[in-house]
Amino acid sequence: MRTGRRVSLLGLVVVLAALLAAGWITQWTKQDPPVEQLTARPDQEVVINADGQSVRFMELTVGQLYSDGRRAQATRARYLLVTVRLTTPRQRSMISFDCEAQQGGDKYRPIGLGRTNFPEPGQRTSSAIAFEFDPDRAAELRIVCKESTTIIFRDSTVTFDPGLGRESGRALLRASSGRVVEEVDATTEPIRP
Repeated sequence: MRTGRRVSLLGLVVVLAALLAAGWITQWTKQDPPVEQLTARPDQEVVINADGQSVRFMELTVGQLYSDGRRAQATRARYLLVTVRLTTPRQRSMISFDCEAQQGGDKYRPIGLGRTNFPEPGQRTSSAIAFEFDPDRAAELRIVCKESTTIIFRDSTVTFDPGLGRESGRALLRASSGRVVEEVDATTEPIRP
């Protein structure tokens, strides 16, 4: 008889595990469909999921020096500081974005953390991310951000062209000599209608 109780207990554990798995799969299938590629231009709001979460690449600064608040360092390269605004109007289904710079086939991690966190519902946050890049290939520069979670239900990737190959971008490059690019702390504010 003891064997029967063990089988019943084991059966109960299997049934509970199956129900939990079924619930997880059901929730997963109700998520947004995969988003393959989104593109953004300067100061363009890009909605990245059905919950209305969005990203906007705003202010651009190009400099010859980068400062972490303690000391400035110079190289032959240039530094791009881009302000990224993340908005969560209703539900926070995405937590954070990881960003990297790409020039041709080369990929560069940002200086510092490079991760921007989505705020709580009803808020927007702005943070600055700095990248070092080759000024001779400035027109190729793209910033690519994707959701950074352990389990990814959808593949949301946003590619931002800072426009350094256009005239306004070339003007930023010309004015960058001697300019110091310095990261600033993130700010969060409520969404105002």
